[in-house]
Amino acid sequence: MQLSEYVWHGILRRPYRLRKIIDQGKGDNIVILIHGLGAKAQQWQPLAKILDKNKYRVVAYDLLGFGESPKPRFLEYSVEEHTNSLLKTIKKDLPKDACLIIVAHSMGCIISTNLAFNNPGLIDKLILYEPPILASTGRKILVRKSFYKYVAGRPALVSSYLRMAGRFTDKFSSFKTSNATDEQWLPFEKSLRNTILDQETVHELKHIDIDTHVVYGRFDFVVSKIDAKKMAAINPRVKLHYVTEIHDITIKSAKFLKNIIESV
Repeated sequence: MQLSEYVWHGILRRPYRLRKIIDQGKGDNIVILIHGLGAKAQQWQPLAKILDKNKYRVVAYDLLGFGESPKPRFLEYSVEEHTNSLLKTIKKDLPKDACLIIVAHSMGCIISTNLAFNNPGLIDKLILYEPPILASTGRKILVRKSFYKYVAGRPALVSSYLRMAGRFTDKFSSFKTSNATDEQWLPFEKSLRNTILDQETVHELKHIDIDTHVVYGRFDFVVSKIDAKKMAAINPRVKLHYVTEIHDITIKSAKFLKNIIESV
């Protein structure tokens, strides 16, 4: 890493620009696809392939620390850092007056909600697919946080799981080797600790004034369906949906999300 990079991004806190992986279609409505923890933008191919290219422009980025985007060691991979990089990239790449529809998966939901909350008027529709929202209280929230902390300290375990998931579900995992390298693991661990475990998503969703769709998989054991119901109750603009899926983006879930995108 060059000293100038550390000064510009580390000391002066200038956001990194993300790597754009998918950019297709020529429609006036722009659909931005935000992947989750340990994944890549290519994870969205099932959805990108079936959206009408004459009606929608579909754009997907690798998040900070994942895929082909920068992976600086000195960042904390907080919600703020992820959001600032996404915002900078959107402003550089896309027209200012565009109709933006954001579809996010897993950790991407936390980042996208934070983006919408801090930038009113930027997003026209927000679709959160399988968000790991921490809305429970008491023992339930302690158990979930303990599980996430357990995962954060075991790179070999996570690497093995993601490789297996990629083999059977075409997940396009960021972890390709038998054990995650330090460069791959650091953004994963820090994002888990400083984004998923340090989120304000419940508060932000309560105050967002745009159409927001929260979609949960019935067979998703990564996130809580109890928290999903709480999300639908805090804001009348939040609509709750269920799809019979696991914690992944498949052809079936892509079709389900496509219908929500196209809904008025």
